[in-house]
Amino acid sequence: MSAAARELYISQPAISMAIRQLESKLGKPLLIRSSKGIKTTAEGAVMYEYLSKALDLVNIAEKKFTEMLNLEIGEIKIGAGDTIIAQFLMPYIEKYLENFSNINIKVNNRTTFETINLLKNGQVDIGFVNLPLEDDGSLEIIECISIHDCVVGGSKYAHLQESGIKLEDLSKYQLMLLEQESNSRRFLDKYAAENGITLNPAIELGSSELLLKFASINLGLAVVIREFSQSQIDNASIFEIPIIPAFPSRAIGLIKLRHVALSRAADSFVKNIISLATGSTPVGMYKEIVAKHKKSEVDFKGVTTFNLDEYYPIKNNDNQSYIYFMKENLFNHINIDMKKVNIPNGEAADPLIECAEYEKKIKAAGGIGLQVLGIGQNGHIGFNEPCDVFEAQTHYVTLDESTINANSRFFESKEQVPKHALSMGIKTIMMAKKILLLVTGEVKAEILKKTITGDITPSVPASVLQLHQDVIVVADEAAARFLV
Repeated sequence: MSAAARELYISQPAISMAIRQLESKLGKPLLIRSSKGIKTTAEGAVMYEYLSKALDLVNIAEKKFTEMLNLEIGEIKIGAGDTIIAQFLMPYIEKYLENFSNINIKVNNRTTFETINLLKNGQVDIGFVNLPLEDDGSLEIIECISIHDCVVGGSKYAHLQESGIKLEDLSKYQLMLLEQESNSRRFLDKYAAENGITLNPAIELGSSELLLKFASINLGLAVVIREFSQSQIDNASIFEIPIIPAFPSRAIGLIKLRHVALSRAADSFVKNIISLATGSTPVGMYKEIVAKHKKSEVDFKGVTTFNLDEYYPIKNNDNQSYIYFMKENLFNHINIDMKKVNIPNGEAADPLIECAEYEKKIKAAGGIGLQVLGIGQNGHIGFNEPCDVFEAQTHYVTLDESTINANSRFFESKEQVPKHALSMGIKTIMMAKKILLLVTGEVKAEILKKTITGDITPSVPASVLQLHQDVIVVADEAAARFLV
């Protein structure tokens, strides 16, 4: 009785009264009370045996519930097509499991429309599909990455690289497309029809990989996704043939049921992949800027911009360059004068001279008014990697292995990630009048805590922001979970 009273933080008489009330309702005594102590009756012993088991199960349930909340256990069921799995999803699954290794991930390989059916039938939590989709209102659709359809052919068609092919002439060639049931194929057929053209493929396949292989042996021209085929468009056995006009861009999207709560594990995966797959934390901000510009709420006619960094070496028209990224996500959609847009030149003959010239441009412009920053998982800002000293000005940097690994998701392979970059230095960043630090996703939670509450050290470059007089940190709940 005394032990029970202590455990429940109530008095011993209250415990005794509660037991007597229970005995009264049951119609049988549960305890035998005597001067020598208390012991259970036969009925009380049975009651105690089974209630103990029930309480053990409750304790186990609470433990499992807590483990699920802390992502120590859990399951995520995903639906996606084979090309999306291989060319887009795999790096994100791998990165997620590095942080949450006890989460069980199940993947169903299905077409876009089959994935939608699995989702609606409750057989998967989320899906990754080819957009656009005709939504009946039941789905929440989140664009992850932009993709572009392109025409490729083997050596037999290499001469078309210069002249290209008009869209209306495409069917004059031996054409190879995905099967009609695929959403990618429906997109192409619809676009062609809108231009008064009917695509009549000689070969229809269920795999983009097979389309590329067939193209390499000159069986015809194939339409594939450029971003997923870059490593095989080698200008030796497979060539990209310009199509005039080019196919409009579309996207790979994440879908989930609207108004249906995800499990803790699935929700965590969605938040991580959204923040990672967009290519950069500020993408959401860029979308808001573009939206406000379209409503004439903001004007960029007199604005001068300086980007933090650029890979080196990299072609300016490479779809993984930051100049390409900025045009796709911001500059092409606002009224900025491109002569006032400054980004380190990834094609510069001498990276050291380029860095010095870039620093001069910043000073000539009067410095940076507002510096927008993201943060890497190792604490880098710009490409200022963890090191022994803070780099001062714009400089030529060797990328940290963790940064190369993190950025490999944007390339066909890790080997294609540039090993160097041109980046504003810490001093240049700290000279900005105001700094806005944007942080999203659980993978950034630990480094954000070190940045804000840890020691100021070059091993966590972002920690130097503690010394700036005007910094605003905007973090989502997942990234800030160690700060509350």
